[in-house]
Amino acid sequence: MASTMRTESLLQLLFFLLSICSPRNTAAQPLKAEAEALLKWRDSLQAAHLLNSSWSFLNSNYRPCHWDGIACGGDNTSIVKISLQNHDLQGTLDHFDFAAFPSLAYLDLRGNNFYGSIPDGIGNLSKLSFLDLSVNQFSGSLPESMANLKNLVSINMSFNSLTGPLPTSIGQLPSLVNLIISDNLLTGAIPQTIGELKNLNFLDLDTNSLTGSIPAQIGNLSNLHLLFLEDNFLTGTIPPELWKLSKLTQLDLTSNFLPDEKFHESRLFVPFTK
Repeated sequence: MASTMRTESLLQLLFFLLSICSPRNTAAQPLKAEAEALLKWRDSLQAAHLLNSSWSFLNSNYRPCHWDGIACGGDNTSIVKISLQNHDLQGTLDHFDFAAFPSLAYLDLRGNNFYGSIPDGIGNLSKLSFLDLSVNQFSGSLPESMANLKNLVSINMSFNSLTGPLPTSIGQLPSLVNLIISDNLLTGAIPQTIGELKNLNFLDLDTNSLTGSIPAQIGNLSNLHLLFLEDNFLTGTIPPELWKLSKLTQLDLTSNFLPDEKFHESRLFVPFTK
């Protein structure tokens, strides 16, 4: 009998060791770290109570895949989506550990009360394809580290208080289709490197304080459909390279210091002809 009990105890111990060393459990460890990073950020927010009921380890076994606004990949081993739009959250991204989310592809924080600068750490989100920080109170300049986000397809940072120039490194985002940074306080010239965004479909920089001329390199954006540059301080003439944009259907250059008044009459040009 004693021998049988010892054998059963050894089997139980072996089963336990195998269970904690199994691939499933090992895969869960990064997810636990991601969950802890989310909770640390939540606790830094002034309106953290809005997420308290959902973001909890009590019934989730360290798996946040069903928390409000959180989605994991198909194998439930890593967070791929954070979508917290219009949650009335208030705070900064200073305590958001971007490096803790290596698989994050979708980040949507629009329509909240976030403020402060956008941290350089955002450049650690190497898998990010969708970024929406619009309708908040973010300030400061756009971080150069965003040039690391080679998979970005869409950026929307409209309706904030971002300042400084549009960085020349913006041209290092080869997958970008939508670039929307309207209704901010951007200054300086539109960088010539914007012409390197060959997949760009929608460019909206209206209602800023941009100066200088419209770069001729915009004529390289052969896939551009929508171009909104109104309500800035742009000068000079409209570059003839714009005639190369055969897919362009909407254009607004109003409320600038451009002499070509005939282009100020409508946003709609179909077909777009000189």
